[in-house]
Formats: sequence, C-alpha cells, structure tokens
Amino acid sequence: MSEVQTVKTAIHEMAHQKLHAIEHSDKNMSRNSKEVEAESVAYTVCQHYGIDTSDYSFSYVAGWSEGKEIPELKASLDTIRRAASEMISSIDEKLEVLMNQKVQEQAVEKPESVADDKTDRKEQLQELLKATAEQLSPEAKKAEVQDKEKAEAKPEKKKSVKKQLSEKKEKSERTAKNKKTETKNLGEAI
Repeated sequence: MSEVQTVKTAIHEMAHQKLHAIEHSDKNMSRNSKEVEAESVAYTVCQHYGIDTSDYSFSYVAGWSEGKEIPELKASLDTIRRAASEMISSIDEKLEVLMNQKVQEQAVEKPESVADDKTDRKEQLQELLKATAEQLSPEAKKAEVQDKEKAEAKPEKKKSVKKQLSEKKEKSERTAKNKKTETKNLGEAI
C-alpha cells in the first residue's frame, strides 16, 4: 500500500470512529451509507492537504452508493462537511505543535540553519499529516500509553545531551533522505 493510500485509509478509519462509534451511531444507517460518509470525509481531508486520492475514492464512493437515491446521499453532506472540518481543525492544531517542535529541534541541532530552511511546506505538512493520523488513531494512542507504562516500569539510563542531539540529527537526515526518495518515486509514478 502506498504512503498516500495508507494516510487516506487511516483518515477513513478515524472518520468511521468519529461518525459511527456506538455512542454516535444511527442504528438504522446502512453499511453502504457509513462507507460513503467515511470515504467522503477521508477524501475531503486529504484534498485539503494536497493529497490526491480521487482515483481510489471516487470509485469507492460510487461502489458503496450504488442504488442510492440523490436525497439519501444529500442527507449525508452536512455530516461529511462537519466531520471533515473538525478533523482538519484537529490536525491543524497538532501540525502547529509538531512544526514548533521541529523548529526547536533544528535550532538545537543547527541554529544557523533554521532561518535558511528551504524544505517545501507541502512536503512537511504531508509528513506531519501522516504522523498526526498515526497519533490520532485509537491504536496509536493505546500503543503510546503502553510505551509510557513500559518506560515507567524500566527506567532507562539517561543519554548525554550530545548523544541525543547526534541521534536526532541522524534521524532527521534519514527522514530527509527517505522524503527525497519518496518524492522522486512519486514524481516518477505520476
């Protein structure tokens, strides 16, 4: 599964959780309607961030909405709009926090390069969107809690600041290299 498809699928599943969890669910709503809503929210959120999922999303929605009447589909539009708007707001808030953290990390690693950072904002947003989707998913939250519990159970030796900075720099360089490779592969695929 491509990175774009993975991000879209994570957002699709988060939309199901937001719209169709037991406490929010309309028990009379068909599975078809739920799938149309979730995919439509995922498509809208991805489009907002410049991630094109139309090739998959349009056929997916068409398949699940087959046989539905226009009034029935229009009834979901406000739900789709509201859910997409709420998810975008939530992601934007998290992106702002992550962007500020990244700037602070860069300032620690290379103070002189912060002002000269020429990384494409769209690529940063896509990377952070993926990270946010992972962090917002229920499974990620559960894993995060488990990791914290493990960390509290087994205190690790503290690393020196120099070692931490070195590890962050290596991680940043690997991320940049991977991003360039993914961008190149995406460009070749298009």
